[in-house]
Amino acid sequence: MPTLPPRPRAATVGVVVLGLVVFVARRVEGLREPTIWAEDGRIFWADALHPGLDLTAPYAAQWWMAQRLLALGVVQLPVVWAPRAMFLAAALVAVLAAATILQTRSRAVFGAYRYQIVAFVLVLLIPVAWEVHGNLTNIQVWLGVGLLVTFAIPAPASRLGRVIELGFVVVAGLTGFLGVLMAPMALWSLATAKASYTRVRSVLLLAAAAGNLAVWWSAGRAAGEGALARLLQVPETLLYRWGGGALFGEYPLRMVSNARVFVLVVAAAFLLVVLAAAWRDRRGPSPIWLFVACLWAVLALLSPTGAVGTAWMLDPLAHWRYFALGVAACLLVLVRALGTATVRWPYAVALAASVPALLIGARLPALGPAIPADDLSAFAECLHVPGGLCAVDVAPEGWTVVVLVPERSQDDITSP
Repeated sequence: MPTLPPRPRAATVGVVVLGLVVFVARRVEGLREPTIWAEDGRIFWADALHPGLDLTAPYAAQWWMAQRLLALGVVQLPVVWAPRAMFLAAALVAVLAAATILQTRSRAVFGAYRYQIVAFVLVLLIPVAWEVHGNLTNIQVWLGVGLLVTFAIPAPASRLGRVIELGFVVVAGLTGFLGVLMAPMALWSLATAKASYTRVRSVLLLAAAAGNLAVWWSAGRAAGEGALARLLQVPETLLYRWGGGALFGEYPLRMVSNARVFVLVVAAAFLLVVLAAAWRDRRGPSPIWLFVACLWAVLALLSPTGAVGTAWMLDPLAHWRYFALGVAACLLVLVRALGTATVRWPYAVALAASVPALLIGARLPALGPAIPADDLSAFAECLHVPGGLCAVDVAPEGWTVVVLVPERSQDDITSP
């Protein structure tokens, strides 16, 4: 492959900063009227407020390394800053993970730099992001995007770059079930790459996958009841969630809930173009990207969460966290085809068809009402009372952060 001309680093930094601004602007209430989302508060923040935090403490039969590390950073700040700090931390991680698309090495995947920018913007604007945007709980979706690209590009040239990348692979692989979900990418990279570094990178992710499985197995997790019935609905679910999500977005889908047949037909046409692009790239990463996203969806359908029944699979009101990576993967496959194929118009048309959903869904409603400042202040004061039982309500409704302060010196509480 010919040597790529150097690109000014300042240009990429500017694109990343602009991407962060756009990402934050999608849900600016995270700064103006901040709240804390679900497990962000009740699990990760609450655990980090105690000394002796165990980064490998499982929750829902999974490790959450990235979330616990970020929560550990948040508790170094005043408690009243926590809602904004968590929102900004989640936004920064999401944008930096997606920014792997902009690296010089990624031009081997996407072609010209303009296509890298297109892919970066499309990922940040996926129209099914209400549940995964601006919270720590679901940052594994964005880390997953970063891993998809990382395992498709050559090794970093510098030693520092390799150390940073390996650290990212380990932390991301130990977050949620990402190690297992991304194992196909590691195996593909192991089979196609010749450099020793890429083999080490793949082995590290596979080791993280083994850790994921060990934690899951030790918790005795099993597929929920009715798993077979849900598996039979996988094709229709992916049509609706991936194709419908990319072309309509989650909010327009709610308004056309009575026109499911129309949505499925249009979604099928869109996904046929995506599959054509993947077939054209059958020796490249595109088929593996789609397989990983499909694996994420299938495992979600098999999980105890799916045991609530089959209705939620086609419910546009919830559970988009299981399918957001699939929408992002479809867009990445199309941009790769646009940047590397000889005949580009089908992929350009498919991407153009997704633009209205991206624009309509760009602005995301708040995750919930802001936490009253007085409640946060009272919670912060309570944390300095030995033996105190401190509580503050967070989003969604019914979730509460509860911290039992140890009977010891107030200096043992991590947060100032």
